[in-house]
Amino acid sequence: MNLIVDEKFWTIIAGVVALVTFLGSLVSLAFTAWRYTQTRRVEQEQLRFENYHRLIGELVGGVRENMNMKLDSQIAIVYELRNFFQYTPVTIRILTSLYEEWLPVERNKRLLEEMNLTLEFLIQSRRSWIKKLFLTKKDIF
Repeated sequence: MNLIVDEKFWTIIAGVVALVTFLGSLVSLAFTAWRYTQTRRVEQEQLRFENYHRLIGELVGGVRENMNMKLDSQIAIVYELRNFFQYTPVTIRILTSLYEEWLPVERNKRLLEEMNLTLEFLIQSRRSWIKKLFLTKKDIF
């Protein structure tokens, strides 16, 4: 009888050890995956930060790789700024300031039009985000 109890006991212990080992492996895998995604997210944020500042520098400075920038390139940069949602407030301030600064120059007409469109898009996207945040079921139906 004692031998049977010992056999069951060791079978249960072996099962518990196997379960703990399996759970430990899962925790280790989950932590490694979480750490990897955190590292990638930080790298992507840094890259977006660098790209945003490079675009702003090229827009304001009008220079790309030691060459004067064409108006169409500046228009493309203004349009591209729509994709940097985390910088929307500062982008609105920068574009508004540049708009006022470049308004007297006649050759900037197309650029100013694109700045207006981008400003409208950014302001509208901020408003729609706020509306979505406070939208109720009553508003939907």
